[in-house]
Amino acid sequence: LCSSSLGENETSIAYYTKSIKEEQMVSLCMYNRGVSYLQVGKLEEGLTDLLTVLQRNDDADATAAAVELLRELGVDVVFDT
Repeated sequence: LCSSSLGENETSIAYYTKSIKEEQMVSLCMYNRGVSYLQVGKLEEGLTDLLTVLQRNDDADATAAAVELLRELGVDVVFDT
């Protein structure tokens, strides 16, 4: 999260990926990694992470944030949180 705050998105992607592989707060890390991907212009990877957060639906805050961000990006989602 610190790397993201400093605008070091490539570094934050690496840290989030490591946390996901270690199964640490997976949905939250996937959401944040998705945001970082979007920040560096990797739209497909970012959308994939955000949609995966919706599919997992195991972290209410991450899920709600993903729904909101996807809607802001113009992605139509039908999801009941």
